[in-house]
Amino acid sequence: MNKEFNLIKEGNKYIIEFKSVTDNSIALIKSLTKTRIIQGATLTRDFKTLKFQAHTVTTLETFFSDKKATIPQAAQILETLATQLNYLLQYESKTIIGYAANQILFINEETPAFLGLELVADVAEGTNLATISGLFNTKDFFAAPELFKIKVLPAQVHFKVSYYSLACLIISLLIENGGKEELTLKHLDTHHIKNTFKKRYCQSIIK
Repeated sequence: MNKEFNLIKEGNKYIIEFKSVTDNSIALIKSLTKTRIIQGATLTRDFKTLKFQAHTVTTLETFFSDKKATIPQAAQILETLATQLNYLLQYESKTIIGYAANQILFINEETPAFLGLELVADVAEGTNLATISGLFNTKDFFAAPELFKIKVLPAQVHFKVSYYSLACLIISLLIENGGKEELTLKHLDTHHIKNTFKKRYCQSIIK
């Protein structure tokens, strides 16, 4: 499912097993357990595996491959991913440079969990700047315009590139073809986004 971790099913339990333990993998696990996005989970001491109970686990991409999300579904996904992102920013000094539906697990058809290790970047202390060191392909995720301007690595971008990408992800789930349709400028218009969701879900993301 993902080159960075294995998803193993054991009866009514699932195990996320990271192939290597890094600062990013530990931060992502904490962002899911400390926020209680994934409840009742057990961890190994080295933070390599996370075990939890669930009826179904798939990716956001697979679940919405033949359908689009309803407004309540999209709002719930937005709220949960925003909670995870806010934890990373506040407690781990990290941000997410881009979102992709195939990097997000969808638990029990209601709870998203972002696990894209390569899309996590450190935010320099006392600044708003995230450092991107590894190679990336903007075709693999919803990329903010700033990322297309990068010519040399490492590079620094504002941590809010995550906001743009998250908005694109949510809108992609709402349009036809399960998010496969190319987003238009209308879809990406800030006023359109604000009018799509209830204000309480948007105010912390789109400003």
